[in-house]
Amino acid sequence: MGVNTSKMLLKKSGRFGIYFVEGGNNQRASNVIYDRKYSTISQSGPEDYSFDSILENCKWLHLPGITPTLSEKAFKSTLETAKVAHSRNITVSCDLNFRKKLWNRVPSKSAKELARECEYVDVIVGNEEDALEVFGINAGCSSVDKSHVEKVLR
Repeated sequence: MGVNTSKMLLKKSGRFGIYFVEGGNNQRASNVIYDRKYSTISQSGPEDYSFDSILENCKWLHLPGITPTLSEKAFKSTLETAKVAHSRNITVSCDLNFRKKLWNRVPSKSAKELARECEYVDVIVGNEEDALEVFGINAGCSSVDKSHVEKVLR
């Protein structure tokens, strides 16, 4: 398929992170169980990556919004990647993909506070609920209002 995997970080420690989805039925809501603790990416810090090599000839870098939620090391790696890309005038985008259950790496901060730590990001990809819940931005002409979002996220 032409996907270059030569710059992938391969490690002997850690495991592949997974999650389980229990489908809802009638009155019972769906439930997601995240099992990403001790995954390889959660145990990899900025010192494990060669940013010069990774960002070589890069014009646009897209970061997943879930990776920085996994651990302090994963957060620092994501932040450093964005910082280096920004310093090279590479456009940085991030899929916020706000999952309240995952944003808990710093117990003294709320999930929303942690999700707002988007330094060096030029473009945030998200939906109306993410914009309102995390940043307090109402999309205006959308059908989402604050009471709906608060009810859904309880």
